[in-house]
Amino acid sequence: MGRYYTTWDGIEIPFIGALDFYTVGKRDRRVGNYMFECNPDDSDATVVAFENHAGRTYLGNGVRPLGKVLKGFGNNGKDLTEGARYKNVFCSYGHGALLPKNPALCDHLLKTALNSKYGQLELGELNDHFENSANAYMRRALE
Repeated sequence: MGRYYTTWDGIEIPFIGALDFYTVGKRDRRVGNYMFECNPDDSDATVVAFENHAGRTYLGNGVRPLGKVLKGFGNNGKDLTEGARYKNVFCSYGHGALLPKNPALCDHLLKTALNSKYGQLELGELNDHFENSANAYMRRALE
Protein backbone atom coordinates (compact mmCIF):
# COMPACT_ATOMS: atom_id res chain seq x y z
CA MET A 1 0.00 0.00 0.00
CA GLY A 2 2.92 2.36 0.69
CA ARG A 3 5.44 4.07 -1.56
CA TYR A 4 8.39 1.73 -1.11
CA TYR A 5 10.17 -0.80 1.08
CA THR A 6 13.92 -0.64 1.60
CA THR A 7 15.50 -3.97 2.55
CA TRP A 8 17.98 -4.17 5.43
CA ASP A 9 20.80 -4.24 2.87
CA GLY A 10 19.64 -1.11 1.03
CA ILE A 11 17.62 -2.40 -1.92
CA GLU A 12 14.61 -0.14 -2.54
CA ILE A 13 11.51 -1.93 -3.79
CA PRO A 14 8.80 0.36 -5.19
CA PHE A 15 5.23 -0.32 -4.10
CA ILE A 16 1.93 0.98 -5.47
CA GLY A 17 1.99 4.21 -3.46
CA ALA A 18 -1.71 4.21 -2.64
CA LEU A 19 -0.79 5.67 0.75
CA ASP A 20 2.03 8.05 1.59
CA PHE A 21 4.25 5.98 3.84
CA TYR A 22 7.41 3.93 3.45
CA THR A 23 9.06 1.09 5.32
CA VAL A 24 12.72 0.39 6.01
CA GLY A 25 13.69 -3.19 6.81
CA LYS A 26 16.16 -4.05 9.56
CA ARG A 27 17.91 -7.28 10.47
CA ASP A 28 16.33 -7.47 13.93
CA ARG A 29 12.65 -8.28 14.28
CA ARG A 30 10.06 -6.70 16.58
CA VAL A 31 8.18 -9.67 18.03
CA GLY A 32 5.67 -9.94 20.84
CA ASN A 33 2.35 -8.90 22.25
CA TYR A 34 1.76 -5.16 22.26
CA MET A 35 -0.90 -2.62 23.08
CA PHE A 36 -1.98 0.65 21.55
CA GLU A 37 -4.69 3.21 22.10
CA CYS A 38 -6.70 4.15 19.02
CA ASN A 39 -7.27 7.76 18.16
CA PRO A 40 -10.64 8.97 19.47
CA ASP A 41 -12.21 9.05 16.01
CA ASP A 42 -11.03 5.47 15.41
CA SER A 43 -13.15 3.81 18.10
CA ASP A 44 -11.26 5.13 21.14
CA ALA A 45 -10.36 1.49 21.92
CA THR A 46 -7.32 0.12 23.67
CA VAL A 47 -6.14 -2.58 21.29
CA VAL A 48 -4.09 -5.65 22.13
CA ALA A 49 -2.39 -7.60 19.37
CA PHE A 50 0.73 -9.47 18.32
CA GLU A 51 3.46 -7.89 16.21
CA ASN A 52 6.17 -9.70 14.26
CA HIS A 53 8.00 -7.50 11.77
CA ALA A 54 11.45 -6.29 10.76
CA GLY A 55 10.11 -3.15 9.08
CA ARG A 56 10.15 0.36 10.46
CA THR A 57 7.30 2.35 8.93
CA TYR A 58 7.19 6.15 8.61
CA LEU A 59 3.99 7.99 7.71
CA GLY A 60 3.82 10.77 5.14
CA ASN A 61 1.41 13.58 4.25
CA GLY A 62 -2.28 13.00 4.85
CA VAL A 63 -1.72 9.65 6.57
CA ARG A 64 -2.23 9.60 10.30
CA PRO A 65 -1.48 6.88 12.80
CA LEU A 66 -4.24 4.53 13.85
CA GLY A 67 -3.11 4.97 17.43
CA LYS A 68 -0.44 5.52 20.06
CA VAL A 69 1.72 2.65 21.33
CA LEU A 70 1.37 1.95 25.04
CA LYS A 71 3.54 -1.19 25.12
CA GLY A 72 5.63 -2.67 22.33
CA PHE A 73 7.09 -1.17 19.16
CA GLY A 74 4.37 -0.26 16.64
CA ASN A 75 5.35 1.43 13.40
CA ASN A 76 9.01 2.07 14.09
CA GLY A 77 9.76 1.80 17.81
CA LYS A 78 10.60 5.51 18.08
CA ASP A 79 7.64 7.83 17.57
CA LEU A 80 5.06 5.74 19.52
CA THR A 81 2.75 5.49 16.50
CA GLU A 82 0.93 2.36 15.39
CA GLY A 83 -0.66 1.67 12.08
CA ALA A 84 -1.97 4.10 9.53
CA ARG A 85 -5.31 5.60 8.64
CA TYR A 86 -6.22 7.32 5.40
CA LYS A 87 -9.89 7.90 4.62
CA ASN A 88 -11.49 4.45 4.99
CA VAL A 89 -8.22 2.50 4.88
CA PHE A 90 -6.97 1.05 8.18
CA CYS A 91 -3.46 -0.43 8.51
CA SER A 92 -1.82 -2.11 11.49
CA TYR A 93 1.16 -4.24 12.40
CA GLY A 94 -1.24 -6.10 14.70
CA HIS A 95 -2.15 -9.55 13.55
CA GLY A 96 -3.11 -12.90 14.95
CA ALA A 97 -6.33 -12.30 16.83
CA LEU A 98 -6.49 -8.54 16.18
CA LEU A 99 -10.25 -8.36 15.56
CA PRO A 100 -11.53 -11.10 17.91
CA LYS A 101 -9.65 -9.60 20.88
CA ASN A 102 -10.72 -6.05 20.07
CA PRO A 103 -14.49 -5.87 19.50
CA ALA A 104 -14.63 -2.06 19.70
CA LEU A 105 -12.16 -1.74 16.81
CA CYS A 106 -13.92 -4.51 14.90
CA ASP A 107 -17.30 -2.79 15.34
CA HIS A 108 -15.79 0.50 14.18
CA LEU A 109 -14.36 -1.11 11.02
CA LEU A 110 -17.67 -2.78 10.20
CA LYS A 111 -19.67 0.37 10.84
CA THR A 112 -17.27 2.45 8.72
CA ALA A 113 -17.62 0.01 5.81
CA LEU A 114 -21.40 -0.26 6.11
CA ASN A 115 -21.88 3.51 6.43
CA SER A 116 -19.70 4.05 3.36
CA LYS A 117 -21.88 1.67 1.35
CA TYR A 118 -25.36 2.30 2.78
CA GLY A 119 -25.27 5.59 4.68
CA GLN A 120 -25.69 6.03 8.42
CA LEU A 121 -26.74 2.80 10.11
CA GLU A 122 -27.34 1.84 13.70
CA LEU A 123 -26.04 -1.59 14.57
CA GLY A 124 -27.64 -3.67 17.27
CA GLU A 125 -25.68 -4.57 20.38
CA LEU A 126 -23.85 -7.89 20.47
CA ASN A 127 -22.71 -9.84 23.48
CA ASP A 128 -18.96 -9.20 23.46
CA HIS A 129 -18.32 -10.72 26.88
CA PHE A 130 -15.69 -13.27 25.79
CA GLU A 131 -13.95 -10.87 23.42
CA ASN A 132 -13.81 -8.11 26.04
CA SER A 133 -12.52 -10.65 28.59
CA ALA A 134 -9.69 -11.64 26.23
CA ASN A 135 -8.87 -7.96 25.69
CA ALA A 136 -8.86 -7.22 29.42
CA TYR A 137 -6.67 -10.27 30.15
CA MET A 138 -4.04 -9.15 27.65
CA ARG A 139 -4.19 -5.53 28.82
CA ARG A 140 -3.48 -6.65 32.38
CA ALA A 141 -0.62 -8.86 31.19
CA LEU A 142 0.95 -5.96 29.30
CA GLU A 143 0.55 -3.27 31.96
